[in-house]
Amino acid sequence: DPYRVYAQAQIERIRDHESKEVWTDRFERRELRNDWLAEEAAGPLVSLVDGELSIRGDFRADGQARVLRQYAAPDFVAVELTLTVRPDNNARVGLFVSKERRRGAGQVDVQGIVAVARRKDGGLIVRTEDRAAAEPQWEDVPPPEGVDWWPLGEPVRLRIERNGEGSEATGRIVVDGLAVREGFGMRGLSSSTNELRVGVFVQGQTGLPAAVKIDDVQVVRRVAGR
Repeated sequence: DPYRVYAQAQIERIRDHESKEVWTDRFERRELRNDWLAEEAAGPLVSLVDGELSIRGDFRADGQARVLRQYAAPDFVAVELTLTVRPDNNARVGLFVSKERRRGAGQVDVQGIVAVARRKDGGLIVRTEDRAAAEPQWEDVPPPEGVDWWPLGEPVRLRIERNGEGSEATGRIVVDGLAVREGFGMRGLSSSTNELRVGVFVQGQTGLPAAVKIDDVQVVRRVAGR
């Protein structure tokens, strides 16, 4: 019966929608809190001043600074936020979702990652590795009609989302409402009970400055029992 098939599909869609919740953070406070973690070993510092979350400062060593939260892999659905790269920034800046394994001396093995970033020269790049890779696999995204994706000093809205579950899970990356990559596999980033790290990174070289503002974070996740 086509009516029964249609009704069942709508019931499943509604149940799926009701199993999710949206968590937001606009940083309207004086302290970071809300389970945010700051990684500052490379030099730039994470600060929250007058309701503005930023990563700023010079790199003391080659590496990256990050601010992030952690989620159980099966629960994560999407992250969306606004990034503003300031004119005095001279580092790669981006949004990421990753699965990592820590080892001695502060070393981290990336087991899978989806990321969208702005190169120092302004180009847009994406990374969609569902499994560990020997070297980071960044891909260039040509600008639409010759217009820069990510001008200095202007806010840009970024989103990484996962669709489907388990072996059927795929990803989508959106920049200011336009999908720049979609349909890539996210099986490894969704089928494990390990935590995912979700946040913003700034990557640079010794002596170079980082300057980025983060705002209006939204995370969609599934809630057990709904």
